[in-house]
Amino acid sequence: MSGGPKSDGRFRDGACDTGKPVVVPAVSATHRLVLRCLWAVSLAGLIAGSLLPGTLLPGLGRFDKLAHVSSYAAVMFLPSLHERWRTVLMFLGGSMVLGVMLEFLQLLTPDRFFEPVDVAANIWGALLGLSVGAILRPQVAPRRTRRANHAAANAPTSRPL
Repeated sequence: MSGGPKSDGRFRDGACDTGKPVVVPAVSATHRLVLRCLWAVSLAGLIAGSLLPGTLLPGLGRFDKLAHVSSYAAVMFLPSLHERWRTVLMFLGGSMVLGVMLEFLQLLTPDRFFEPVDVAANIWGALLGLSVGAILRPQVAPRRTRRANHAAANAPTSRPL
């Protein structure tokens, strides 16, 4: 018998045959669905809050920038807990573009106006959410390797005589 385990078709592209571990997040499908729904709600709230006429918004006064930072932090925090890093980085770029676009769209909204400082607060919030999510990610979604799963699945149950 040749050296190395044989792929039984459970691993994409024979990843287990290479001898290198393929790391996958250990998040259940239900957990991922809940986090994605929470993300969609936070994104919808961010967009609605950004485009509401100024007369419908409570007076935030000096806490306006804190609202920007916290809204964008929430939008980036949730995906950074469980999504693949490539996806998280795409979300980060998308949230930054969204922040700029929403600030420009406020020019079309009554009693709202574009503020470059708000764009900076949006970007800082997105980076803060990403950072906190990256720090908490190992506790929320511990990682396991497919090689370890494959070895456990193919381990002999009894010793040959």
